[in-house]
Amino acid sequence: MVLYSLVCILAWTFTARPAYVCIDPAVIGGHTYPDGYFHSGITLSSGNIGLKLAPKGQATSYLATSSFINSLAAGIAPILADYLQIFFKPKTLDEHWMGKSGKDS
Repeated sequence: MVLYSLVCILAWTFTARPAYVCIDPAVIGGHTYPDGYFHSGITLSSGNIGLKLAPKGQATSYLATSSFINSLAAGIAPILADYLQIFFKPKTLDEHWMGKSGKDS
């Protein structure tokens, strides 16, 4: 199951190539729907584990807090990934570590 999830993530790289426009819908549809089922199963099982680990009488607040933190992380992750992508955009080693002028600052 983990291998399938990794294959689904790697399949997204083939949807960004303009040479494969004719097969993009097949690639996207072929792994998006099963990947959605996979991730919903992970969410369901982690919720059940959280319910089992919750202190007696506090399961509702425990699950609400867990859900809130998961949703917050899912919302922040793309924003953080964008900032990291901007930071690590292709540069020469001199530009990256010594600034744009190339002089050690």
